[in-house]
Amino acid sequence: MRRYETTFITTADLSEEELEKVLQKALGPIQSQGQLFQVQDWGKKRLAYTIRKQSRGHYTFLDYAASPSAVKELERLLRLDDSVLRFLTVMVDEEVDVEAVKAGLSQARPGGDSLEEETAAEGFPEEQPAHSEGSPEA
Repeated sequence: MRRYETTFITTADLSEEELEKVLQKALGPIQSQGQLFQVQDWGKKRLAYTIRKQSRGHYTFLDYAASPSAVKELERLLRLDDSVLRFLTVMVDEEVDVEAVKAGLSQARPGGDSLEEETAAEGFPEEQPAHSEGSPEA
C-alpha cells in the first residue's frame, strides 16, 4: 500500500450534518481498501481566489494508506459531489508500514485515536517579513 494525503474544500455554507455525509462518503473507499490514519477538520477559511462564485470554503485533510484503485474511487466520489469545490491528493510514500505510522501518530498525539478529528486552532503559520538588502536587521 501507498501513503496518501488528500485535502478537499467544500462550500462554506454546508451544515455539520451535510459535511459529515460528504466526509463519510469520502472515507468509504479508504476504509474498505486501506487504512485511515488521520482526519483533520481545518475549518472555514477564505479562498485565495473565487471558485464557483465562492470566496470561503471548509477545508478537510485526510492522511491514509490505500491502493491506487481506492484513491481513484475517492477522487471520483469527490468529483461527483457538487458541494466539493476542489481536492488535491498527494502520494507521500511509495511503501508504508501501517503499524509504524500508527505508532508514530499515537506518540505525537496524546490519546492517539486513528479517526480523531482535529481542529487546527492556530491555522497556517504566519510568514516572517523579508528583510531588504538596505534595511538593518533588528
